Amino acid sequence: LRALQLYLRLVEMNPLDSVARAALISLQPGNDIVSSISAIKSMLADNPEQPSLHFTLGRLYAAQSNWAAAQQAFFDAYR
Repeated sequence: LRALQLYLRLVEMNPLDSVARAALISLQPGNDIVSSISAIKSMLADNPEQPSLHFTLGRLYAAQSNWAAAQQAFFDAYR
């Protein structure tokens, strides 16, 4: 709960903070996975070198049991 509040505050201070926005997507239970994936992909279009976005995308794909896409996203995060 505290982390969620802190990330919300960071996004209020800087709405373009992709790391904080990705963390919010990860921390909010019950998010629609498809819309979350879409949001992360949109952020990746603007920040393709941001490892936390690739990692979050990998976690979302894993939640869908889309193992090949998850693996690629995790490899992209590592790269």
